[in-house]
Amino acid sequence: MERDANLSNLDLSAVYALIDSILPFEACLYYQVLPLTIEGSRLVIGMVNPDDHVAMEYVKRQLAYINYSITTQAIASDWHRDLLSKYLSHHAKTRQQPATPAASVRPATKVSKSTGDEQNNRPTLIVDRPDQFLEENRDRENPPVVAARPAPVKSSSKANQTAGESPESTTTDPLAPSPLSTPPLHLQVDERHKESGELTLAALSPKDLMHALLSKVLKEGIGRLYFERKPQGGRILWSKDGVLQSVVESVDAIAFQGVINEFKLLTHLSLIPVHKPRQVEIERLYQDTRLLLRFRVMPTANGEEATLQVLRGSALRFYQQQQIDKLGRDALNTAQTLQMRLNAIRDRARQNLTYSPARSETLPALIELLKQMEIQVQEMIAARDSLKEADKPKSSPEG
Repeated sequence: MERDANLSNLDLSAVYALIDSILPFEACLYYQVLPLTIEGSRLVIGMVNPDDHVAMEYVKRQLAYINYSITTQAIASDWHRDLLSKYLSHHAKTRQQPATPAASVRPATKVSKSTGDEQNNRPTLIVDRPDQFLEENRDRENPPVVAARPAPVKSSSKANQTAGESPESTTTDPLAPSPLSTPPLHLQVDERHKESGELTLAALSPKDLMHALLSKVLKEGIGRLYFERKPQGGRILWSKDGVLQSVVESVDAIAFQGVINEFKLLTHLSLIPVHKPRQVEIERLYQDTRLLLRFRVMPTANGEEATLQVLRGSALRFYQQQQIDKLGRDALNTAQTLQMRLNAIRDRARQNLTYSPARSETLPALIELLKQMEIQVQEMIAARDSLKEADKPKSSPEG
């Protein structure tokens, strides 16, 4: 396994986007890991110590919902620090550009590695508390319909008719959610309590508290809220670009569950307490900026906990591209299955001397389906070609 990885062999912008979207900076710093690249359905994670089981367990739990196979590559400690330094420099520069709302990260305090109960006191508290995640986190469930899907081809499949209608009973494949297929709705946020302190926030009603928290977490960069459940209530942590900004302490149990319920309503989740981790993603427009809200609810012995992550800019674009890639792989697999079924139908028809295509009930529907698929493919090719043409540098007119 290579330890002398070379920065020139990596697409640094892709590494930065991976850090922004799936493995937060403070986690990379603390666990001495780095998301290096995605190759097909394989995610390559660089590790200073590949035998660090605590770090590997964290990575697996944090990334369980994306359904990628994870492989590791040993990296040198100084190379790891160098790349994180480049990441910080990159975001410090991009933050100075108003047109690009990018992340700006301050390095977290280095904490010596530990295991067991000490993990709850580490910075990972603001990166979704991975020790609370169960393996069931792979089962991502769809909310009620958030954005209209393209009209499907007429089919007898009931699965297509009911997808996304029942979050209590439907477990969603990561390829299925399509919050980006139509223009997103505008997110209206009441900013009256935008500058309120922690004591004032703790006394607000659940709905007002939700708006106050949103007004803070939507400001800029990659915002994250963590709702930490306590035996007699809970506390709410707000971080920006992996750095803890403030904590709302001692929220009573009723208000704590109430604000989680408000976020459930916002993201179209059922108010019924969850029995396994559930995650939903919705896209919204906020002050003319596209945002992705990723809301995750987890059950605990004392009640529900939750996290809210806001993706924008390069992190959102990376997420969109990953969704397209996953859908493309799924479509290819489905097309290959369709081809095998058609081959089987053809072979059976050749063996059956009494077979008449005119008597087939499915053949006309298959022909119509293939025609519509051909039209859709041609539309995608035309869109791709137009984008390539737009990206070409325009030559100045001669003379």
